Amino acid sequence: MGDRLIGFFASAVIDSMLLGIVIVQIISYCTRYARTDKKHIVGLVLLAVASTIIATIFSLMWVNHLFVWNFGDYIPFTEIIWVVRDFAIGMATIAIVQGFYVDRACRLYRHWWPATVLGPFAAATLSLGIAALWNLADRYDRMTPDVYADPSIAVLMYTWLGFVFSTDLLITAIVAYGLRRVKTGWRHTDSRLHRLIIRLFETQTPAVISSAATLTAWRSRYDIALIFISIQSKIYTIGLLTTLNFRADITSDTSAGTYSSRHVPTSSHAMGILSRGQVGMEDKRQGSVDEEQSEFASTTGLHGQGH
Repeated sequence: MGDRLIGFFASAVIDSMLLGIVIVQIISYCTRYARTDKKHIVGLVLLAVASTIIATIFSLMWVNHLFVWNFGDYIPFTEIIWVVRDFAIGMATIAIVQGFYVDRACRLYRHWWPATVLGPFAAATLSLGIAALWNLADRYDRMTPDVYADPSIAVLMYTWLGFVFSTDLLITAIVAYGLRRVKTGWRHTDSRLHRLIIRLFETQTPAVISSAATLTAWRSRYDIALIFISIQSKIYTIGLLTTLNFRADITSDTSAGTYSSRHVPTSSHAMGILSRGQVGMEDKRQGSVDEEQSEFASTTGLHGQGH
């Protein structure tokens, strides 16, 4: 019995440790980027951090309920309402972070098509999660074998967890491919681009692994699944903050902190055949390009045009 209960305690310990990473990351983000990032990006970051802090508070309350106020009583460990609330907090964080990556993909490709692909998956994930938790809380009060034997609950839960995993995997593939397409023509930046792709996989892979582990363990080892459920909000939030904070490393070695296209000599400039009127038109066009590249860089942390 003890090995089945350790998940309840371990989840709270791991969650609290991960909260420390979130705090360090959000301080770093607020110091460097909160004032310059788009307002909706800052809003998503704050919502994700607030959600994951709530998750930690809830986790501590749950552990207190089990090991302090009901010490020696095994019945509270089977109460479904706590599981549903824990799931709900994690589900909210997942929706926020997936929304961030949908926006990021659209800005990366400078087109709306990623939203048409990822949007339905993210919306279906949220809808299925709400339906699964609603039915679970409405039909049962305790986690008993009847819960796992109920085919309607099983279909909803596995479909929801499957969509979480599929959406995370699709986001990783689309964003990684978009980053691979961005080539600046500067060897220094392109080498760091590969490092950024690696970092993307490092920050997204834990979310995919967490989703896969929850999906696999839900029926066979509920106590193991509970650990991944409890720390889901931290995994997603840390991935979001790492993605944003890593931008500082991309331009840290450049003299001007950016590679704008006006620093790249063109053949017309090299030949010196532009008239004054052409130079004026070129400067106006260049200003528009620089403004567009500035917004692209502020969102993706990359500098340069995609090919």
